[in-house]
This record gives sequence, structure tokens and C-alpha cells, in this order.
Amino acid sequence: MDSEILICFKCGLKSLFLKDQLCGIIFCQRCGAKTHISNLTSDNIDTRLRLLEKAVENSNSEKELCGYCNSAVDAETIQSHYDICEMYPINCNFCNRKFIRRTIKIHALECGCNLQKCKFSRIGCQFEGNQFEMERHENDNVHLEFVMNLLLNLQTEANRNNSGNKKSSTDEYHMKKLILNQKIEIYSCKQQIVNLELKFKELQHNYEKQQVDVENYQKTLTTVINANNQLTKAVAEDKKMLSDKIDALSLHQNQFEDNMEKNNNQQTEVRKKLRKLENNCNKLNQTRKKIDDIETDLRDKLSSIHTSGHFIWKVENFTQLQLNAKSGTEEEVYSEPFYTSEFGYKMRLRLEPNGNGEGKGTHLSIFLQVMKGPNDAILKWPIEYSADFSLIDQLNHKNDYSYKIESDLIKLREYYVKPVTEFNIPLGICKFISFGKLKPLHLVDDTIFIKLDLKIISH
Repeated sequence: MDSEILICFKCGLKSLFLKDQLCGIIFCQRCGAKTHISNLTSDNIDTRLRLLEKAVENSNSEKELCGYCNSAVDAETIQSHYDICEMYPINCNFCNRKFIRRTIKIHALECGCNLQKCKFSRIGCQFEGNQFEMERHENDNVHLEFVMNLLLNLQTEANRNNSGNKKSSTDEYHMKKLILNQKIEIYSCKQQIVNLELKFKELQHNYEKQQVDVENYQKTLTTVINANNQLTKAVAEDKKMLSDKIDALSLHQNQFEDNMEKNNNQQTEVRKKLRKLENNCNKLNQTRKKIDDIETDLRDKLSSIHTSGHFIWKVENFTQLQLNAKSGTEEEVYSEPFYTSEFGYKMRLRLEPNGNGEGKGTHLSIFLQVMKGPNDAILKWPIEYSADFSLIDQLNHKNDYSYKIESDLIKLREYYVKPVTEFNIPLGICKFISFGKLKPLHLVDDTIFIKLDLKIISH
């Protein structure tokens, strides 16, 4: 049969209908929106859909979704719907807490505030609880004694009213009391039987459990025995192996002792040779000391050679020297001492790669320092000189950077007097040349050359 898919214009739900069913009132299966379709032929689908859309639009004002159960309800009857809605929250009559209507009955059975007295309270039962606890209490056989006491009391009152047949009534009363006591004993015996059966079942369960544990222990014991046997066998084998190794070690020990005796003899000979070698080393050290002394004398003699007041100082690894100066490890570098002539003044140059004073961190600083020399007694003091410092151009050999200083015996006389200590205060230029002018002419391959042209002025 032919069918048609209709889409709800309110919630968008797609529904499948037979074309023969597209007549009369149609409700949406999700939101409950309704439309009225009548007097339409099955061929006029477009007209039917337009009417359905119009009906849905009209239904927006007629229907309203319940905020608790999401059911479509007429707007006029929404308040009356809340009175029967299963999801609507209502207050408990006992504890005043809110619960949905669907679960309020279950809560009433378990509510702690809904306390009821036992229906046997009139004959002595003091139990109180909610409805659920009360049903469980009343199902237990705890009221038999109260009922029996009530029957005895009623019987006693009946016997008091029957004064005509006092003796028979008394006997009957005693008989009934005896029967009642027997019933109580029977009930007590039944309870004991039930308790004994429960204990028997528990003991039987414990016995079965212990039997399983015993079987497990037996299996474990068997495993341990087998492991122990294997361990004993392995120990015996290891013991035999160790015995063989001990015998072998004993043999090696004997051989080792023989070798040790031979080695002792050899060591005695080696010690003798070592003594001779030590004597030779001592003689060699003495010879080396003499050679060092000779080299020192030669170095002093060579260092005293100076021709016509010119001195060139090669400073290598300049970058590392500058880093050491910046870190404070070694702020100044000194040249080898030199003499102005064969029997002249002893001097040296001092270089500070990171600068000094007002040139610190920006310029290269260079100084000339007068030192205490072997010829000071025959020289004239204070010394007066003219010094020309030059930083040699290593590329073009024509653009040397120079600076000249001259002795000032009036303001700086203490710089030129005869040294009392190893050296006087150095004198020079704090801002000799800025770091930016070192390359590319003067700093090549991390090396600079400093030239000193020194002229001693006669008095």
C-alpha cells in the first residue's frame, strides 16, 4: 500500500502514515501537536501538508509540555494535570521532604518519621517503627508469649466470675495452665531444634570448607616435599662439585706457594735493581737541576740583551685573555722583563685586555713598569725617558696605532725613583685603543703585537 512521510513542524519528528490514514485528526508521536485533515483526496498531498503545517502552528497555542514528565497537555488543564502527574514533586506527610508522586508511596513505607506502634501494644509489645519495619516485625513469632499471658488473664477472670464450681474451675485452670506451659515448652523446643539445625548446617559447611582446606594443604605439602627432594639432590650435587673444586684449589694453592717462593726471590733481585735505579734517578735529578740553573742563567743573560731601546711583545689568545679579565680571573697580563741596555734599567709591559679606570670595558689599557734590577746601584735615579707605544698593523704594515708618554718628574716622581720593592707603580694609558678599532688591522688570528720604542733621556 502507498505511504507518506509527514514532518512535524513543531519538533521536526518524521512519521510514516498510509495515504488512506491521512484523514481526520493526526497527533505528533513526540510533542503531541495535532492537526485536522478531512475531505481530502489521496492525490492532493501538497494541500494536505499545508493544512498540517497550519494545524501545527495552531497547536502551539493549544498544547503545552509538562515541565516534569514532558507530556503534551492542554494549556487550560495544565494545573489539573499536576494533580495526577507521576513526576510532580510533593511533600512527605511525615518528614516534609519532597519526592516525586511515583515514589512517595515507597518512601512512606521506609520514612523514619512515620513511626507506628505494634498492634499488640495493648497486651505489652513496646515496638515502634515505620510501616516496612512494622510488617517485618509482625511476621516474626514474637507475640506468642503476650497472647498466652492474655489468655491466662482472661481465664483467671472467668474463673473468678464462676464461683459455683470453684474446685472444678481450679483444676481446669491448673490443667489449662499446664497445657499452656507445655505448649510454651514445645515452642521452645521447636525453636531449639531450628537453632540446632542451623548450627548443624553451619558446622557441616565449615567441615566441608575445612576438608577442602585440608586437601589444599595436602597438595601444598606434596609440592613442598617434592621441592625439598629436588633441593636435597641439588645440594648433594653442588656439594660434590664444591669438593672437586676445593681439591683443585688445593692443588693450585700448592703450585701458587711454589710460584710465590720463586717470586720472592725474583722480587729480592728486583728490589736491588730498584735501589740502583733510584740512585741513578737521584743523580739524574741533580744533573737536571744543574741544567735548569744553567738555563736560568742563560735566560737571564739573553733577556738582558736589548738593542737600541726597541721591544716587541707578541700577545696570543687575546679573546680568552679578555674573557678572563671580564670575569676577574686574571685582569692583567705581563710581558717578560727586559733591559734598556746591556747594563741598563730593568722594565716590563703590563696589558689589561678589558681596560682599566675610565677605559674599563671599552678600551685596551697598557702600562710601562720599572722593576728592581741588578744594575740599579750604578744607574741614575729618578729615571727619565720617552716611551712610544704602538699597536702594529698586521695587514698593511703601515697604519700602526701609536701613543707617546714622557716622564713627569714633578707630578709623578714616585713612578721614576729607584725601586725599593720588586717593582714601582706602572705608568701608561687607560684608554689606549677602543675594542672596535682592533679589527681587522691589529687583531689577526686572535693575536696582537705591541711595540715599545724607549728612549732614555740623559741628565
